[in-house]
Amino acid sequence: MAFFSRPPPSQWQATPNCLITNTNGPPGAVYGNQLVHPSQTSEDTVVIRLSKMWGCANPLVLNIPDNAVYVRADWARVAGYSGWTFVPDPAMLARILRALQQLKALKINAPWDAVVPKQTSYSYVFVPFALGDTEITRKSSKGAGIGPNGLLMHMRMSQSQLNVLIPNSQAVPRACGALGQGPPSTFTSYYPPYADFPALQHSCHPYFVIYAAVQHLELRQNLTDAQLQVYSNLRAIVALWDDLKEYPVDVGYGKPGWTPGKRSHHILAQPDGLSAVASGSNIPAKRAAPDNSVDDESLGSYTRYKRE
Repeated sequence: MAFFSRPPPSQWQATPNCLITNTNGPPGAVYGNQLVHPSQTSEDTVVIRLSKMWGCANPLVLNIPDNAVYVRADWARVAGYSGWTFVPDPAMLARILRALQQLKALKINAPWDAVVPKQTSYSYVFVPFALGDTEITRKSSKGAGIGPNGLLMHMRMSQSQLNVLIPNSQAVPRACGALGQGPPSTFTSYYPPYADFPALQHSCHPYFVIYAAVQHLELRQNLTDAQLQVYSNLRAIVALWDDLKEYPVDVGYGKPGWTPGKRSHHILAQPDGLSAVASGSNIPAKRAAPDNSVDDESLGSYTRYKRE
């Protein structure tokens, strides 16, 4: 698969932080990676299918920020082996399930970005699979306080994290930065099974995250009970997407004047942009990597997201 090249040095500092470590270094090591990344041979089929399931009036475009997650290169590689994934938090999953079930009862579909409107960031849950005894060190800089024995640490840490002197503690906070130079950065180490790993915030859209997470979960055996419950919820969402693709699209869903539980007056029996979908004539041109891109299957399953 094609991986987009490293951003030039001038863009390194502008690169968003890694989802897992919350850092943007070493320089050039954090990339935007596509969550939904079909192969060149299957891209048209996947785009058509998702466009119908997600209520798109026109073929879905994959090279967009909603489909991009920023992670460090080593974490992208491990994701390629389905060593970890992340999913929307329980509240968001319940919200999506409720909205899709309501749409099914009304026998209509609705645009994906109307069911879950775009926002600056969403809350996600880290789901580890095959990370061995990996220590995850994560940065936090949202204020700090003085803890036991004068140790500078993050104020939002749990009591178990604060009691760093207790043997077998699972998270070990470490302070970094000089006093008088703004809030210091606190780094906390997390260990398997990462039960105390914090919620993740990212701007990628839950629909793309769900689609990608299902692919990872279906490759794993011996899921925990909690992971099986998450998988069950995700599969229920995918099943509802599949049911809804047969219904007309309500493009007035969620807009001013729309009444929850009712159809709007803006129903597309056959979205114009998908009317020629059988022939493939309306599918956007395939993503083209820049001339200096590389092909490297070893880098994992995430495809580099091209920042326009």
